[in-house]
Amino acid sequence: TIETGLTGCEMIIVKRTNATYGWAVWHSGLTDDYSLLLNTNAAQASSGYWDTSGNTSTLIELGTDSEAVNKSSQPYSFIAFAPSQFISIGTYEGNGNANGTFCPTINSLGIPIQPVWVLLKSMDHSQSWWIRDTVRSPYNVIDRELYPDLNNAGAGSSAMDIVTGGIKQRSSSDSNSSYTYVYMAIGTPIIDVDGRIIAGR
Repeated sequence: TIETGLTGCEMIIVKRTNATYGWAVWHSGLTDDYSLLLNTNAAQASSGYWDTSGNTSTLIELGTDSEAVNKSSQPYSFIAFAPSQFISIGTYEGNGNANGTFCPTINSLGIPIQPVWVLLKSMDHSQSWWIRDTVRSPYNVIDRELYPDLNNAGAGSSAMDIVTGGIKQRSSSDSNSSYTYVYMAIGTPIIDVDGRIIAGR
């Protein structure tokens, strides 16, 4: 069991630090106890890494795997994420059209956030992970991206906009193929806690 220190954890990344096993990813949008690997483009698979039936609001239950995430007396690092005022975690369905899916990025208070950094991955299909942000691409269409599963330099892209309250796909493929995608977005609420509207992008 991992004590996340967060209430309502919806994504966790675990890495054994003294061996060459992959970066195991659990996301609340995945099927049952399935897993993704941050260092590969593989679709979700049953791995034995997790036992979600034992999850609570602050605990992530590990599965029967005895090497990559749960070997006795071995060192692991983990990063846990939960929806908050500044984080949206969820899924969306690609539609395979150039006029692509709009995915609203809603925070834990039910308010859309203006994303500044987005992590995406198809859960059903062998496609790379994508990281897109508003620092390297300050204007739409997003024209720079990174791939966590590759050692490539930042590449060009014209597949997605980051807009007020969400992400808008602009391609018939890439991160808008006809599959289910998991995402995590970090950004600023478009309405602050005092009710003031914050300008969008």
